[in-house]
Amino acid sequence: MSGKSVSVAAIVVALISLVVAGYAVSMLQSTDATLAQIESTQSVTYVGTTENFTIVNEYVDGVHQFVPSTIIVHEGDTINFKIKNTENMLHGFAIDAYGIHVFLQPNNTTTVSFVANKPGLSTFYCFLHPDHLHGELVVTYAPPTYPNLNSTIYPSTMHQSTQN
Repeated sequence: MSGKSVSVAAIVVALISLVVAGYAVSMLQSTDATLAQIESTQSVTYVGTTENFTIVNEYVDGVHQFVPSTIIVHEGDTINFKIKNTENMLHGFAIDAYGIHVFLQPNNTTTVSFVANKPGLSTFYCFLHPDHLHGELVVTYAPPTYPNLNSTIYPSTMHQSTQN
């Protein structure tokens, strides 16, 4: 080969290499930009649900008790307690961690609502008779949630459903 044709071939190879490298860099930048956009627009925060519970104070076998005596919810949930006093005497209902203190009129129902925003264990009890009416509210940390990235990363024609 002559020196001229070698240098032309070298220039052609160099140009092709530059074009391929430029394409690869632009694809990486595009992918980084897409991922940054996904991260900024797909941030997910757990939005609590509304949980409704009926709590009944009962006198069973000589023991006053709240039924159910353990309630488990997620942080961020809105809690609605419908508390039924089935006895002919005045009782109380308190959850100190949430500042809740209400009287339960005899043979009546009282409703209490709050957002469970304090993870951990809280006691609920009758502040008039704390020795025998009590229970536990367990507030777990909000469950992890993840964005559905399939529709963002892959075109819908490429995403295959696993449902039958």
